[in-house]
Amino acid sequence: MIRQDYIIRLIETFGVLWARLIEQLRGGQIVPARLTIDYAYLQLFGLSPSTVTVASAGELLARLHLGVTPEVGREQCLILCTLLHAEGDLADDQQQPEQARACYQKALDMLRVIERRHPAAAHPEYAPTITDLEEALAALPPPVAP
Repeated sequence: MIRQDYIIRLIETFGVLWARLIEQLRGGQIVPARLTIDYAYLQLFGLSPSTVTVASAGELLARLHLGVTPEVGREQCLILCTLLHAEGDLADDQQQPEQARACYQKALDMLRVIERRHPAAAHPEYAPTITDLEEALAALPPPVAP
């Protein structure tokens, strides 16, 4: 019961932040949208935006599963994948393909692990699918060789 209450609170908090983010994106409010994403990382997961940027998908998966049930860890990871997808879209809109690629790839890597660990679990409507992320990556210009 406590586990389900936590998941419900997590989703409710995410829903409020997500609604704010969508409103900002529709209004072309780029800076507030970035701040909302950064705030969501802190509020929902206790992670700084720089930690989300620097940490690998595996490190983020481990952090979000630490000390929680597999169901809670899965839900947290799906929400983080959703935020990374939104951050990637925002970077793409701002002509920052390398940042967009990093966000999409991290979300894709996490989502693949989540789906392998929980193959029978229903995929929530709010979360991107593997296909969504693969298409977003394919739409980006090729990476610039160093």
